[in-house]
Amino acid sequence: RAAGPEAAAPAQLLPVVLSVADQMEEAAAQVRAELERRGAAVALPGGLRGRLVPSSPRRFTEGGFAAQHYVAAEPNGHGLYLELLEGASGESIAYICFSLYSSGRVFPFTPPHRLLDAAQVDRLVVKRGWRGR
Repeated sequence: RAAGPEAAAPAQLLPVVLSVADQMEEAAAQVRAELERRGAAVALPGGLRGRLVPSSPRRFTEGGFAAQHYVAAEPNGHGLYLELLEGASGESIAYICFSLYSSGRVFPFTPPHRLLDAAQVDRLVVKRGWRGR
């Protein structure tokens, strides 16, 4: 090994970066925790109350939402899935699925060393009978 100024600099390690799937799960976990902290109550038209609850890709088909959406396939397994339950009956009346993506821009709120900095709605279904209320 060479010594002095011509010696090779020690290798600089890059910061640990979560995989895309890990970043999506981390973001989903943060939203679920925030919903739990806030109670997830939603004011619905007509004085009704509802609440958001965690869901899953499978509930899109099993809950009857796929039959009322133009995309019948279950959403991918790396998103944030929520259902809206009507307060009095507990009936599941809406489904929403978000995924994260990279906008290609740098925002002030983008966590350091993260690729995913924006969210998009992949599925949104309000069941018939609850639309337009």
